Amino acid sequence: MSALNVACLVRTVGAVIALALLWPVSSQAHSGHTDKAAWQVCEGKERANACQYSNPLGYLYKGSCQWVSAHLLCVRNQPIEIPDTGKPATSRSGAGADIKPAAGD
Repeated sequence: MSALNVACLVRTVGAVIALALLWPVSSQAHSGHTDKAAWQVCEGKERANACQYSNPLGYLYKGSCQWVSAHLLCVRNQPIEIPDTGKPATSRSGAGADIKPAAGD
């Protein structure tokens, strides 16, 4: 096998591996919003109404209701407010689990 063929084979294998690694990421990015509260807080509201919800860690998400997939979704348009607990922020497991509308919504 010539050096040119080996170089071509290496590039092809590299491209296939890169595609295989990136495929799940791109498909998950468009799989939809997992936080039920983001949908629930906009029930009965109109587009552009203010909305907010929090997760079990107390993170507060503020935004406005926007049309997504023929339903209103609370789309965050402000920074996430993290409660001052004195503990470092941790990631939550079970996306969408036990998320509830924030007080006032």
